[in-house]
Amino acid sequence: MIRRFVRGRRFDVLDTETIRGANTLGSADRTRPVHYRTAAVGGVNVFYREAGPDSGPVVILLHGFPSSSRMFRDLIPRLSDAYRVIAPNYPAFGHSAGRPAS
Repeated sequence: MIRRFVRGRRFDVLDTETIRGANTLGSADRTRPVHYRTAAVGGVNVFYREAGPDSGPVVILLHGFPSSSRMFRDLIPRLSDAYRVIAPNYPAFGHSAGRPAS
């Protein structure tokens, strides 16, 4: 875990070592359910996957191009015992709606 400060606010960032270690966590066999939800953001319905305790530290997984949150389908359950994991799809990717035509 890497601790960063931006404008006086603390952010804990998972490093690649932590993510690789998710497969060896003792909790890897005790996964929490993954929830599939949407949220209206700026007039666009954005799909996201969410798992883990509400009180846990939040980890946001952002996918690359061209992809979707599905790329994290195996990682989310493994991290969900210790972290609240959120993996959104960008607008027009995966199950998220595209921006309306202007």
